[in-house]
Amino acid sequence: MEEMSRIKRKKQQLTNIHDDVEEILEEKVHPSDDSHFPTREDFHEYKKQRTKKVRNPLFTTLAIIFPIIVVTVLFLLMYYASNGINDHNNQGVYIDKTSSADTDPVPTALAETKNDSGADQAASDDEKKKKEAEEEKQRSKEKAEQKKKEQAAKEKEEREKAAAAKKREQQQLALQKQQEEKKRKEAEEKKKQEEKSVRVVQHTVGPKENLYRISMKYYKNRSGEEKIRAYNHLKGNSVYSGQVLNIPLENE
Repeated sequence: MEEMSRIKRKKQQLTNIHDDVEEILEEKVHPSDDSHFPTREDFHEYKKQRTKKVRNPLFTTLAIIFPIIVVTVLFLLMYYASNGINDHNNQGVYIDKTSSADTDPVPTALAETKNDSGADQAASDDEKKKKEAEEEKQRSKEKAEQKKKEQAAKEKEEREKAAAAKKREQQQLALQKQQEEKKRKEAEEKKKQEEKSVRVVQHTVGPKENLYRISMKYYKNRSGEEKIRAYNHLKGNSVYSGQVLNIPLENE
């Protein structure tokens, strides 16, 4: 606001000076006395001074600075746009585009900042990938160890089952052997008991004797026929004269 007021005052002063100059010029160009006309040199000199005084240095300065500012802004916009496209296409790669004629540190600083950011991002991605690879390797190792443990536990369980089955089989064989041994001992004991309770008498069959008469002689009944036949392994009741028979008798 102060700048605008100062410009208006300056413009008003120039307008007043211009009016004064116009009045003086009118007086010189149209004097009341027709005998005093200004010469051509005086008129040109006056016009030159008038033009020099009316010229405003502020407008001249603005007229020079404004195109420079516009050109500079356009140049900076084009430069930033070019750097933005290159950074997007080559993220994480630093390309030095500065020259000896470039004295503006702002684009260089922006480019370095973007490149540093891209490099940090790339380093972060590499670190993340490396960490994920290590975690994957650790998980694979843990899975392999777990699988190995499960395999070892399964083999151990199978060995234990085989050992238990073998032990049961051995126990069954031992039990069967004990039973057979018990039966054998019982048979032997029974045989011994029978041998102790029975005495054998040899009898020679006479000319007119048969199995019935022999049974009646030793057993007093026909029950002896079966005993004599079984003890001597006879198939029937036929006997012949002179045949020797073993007669089993109970001890009294």
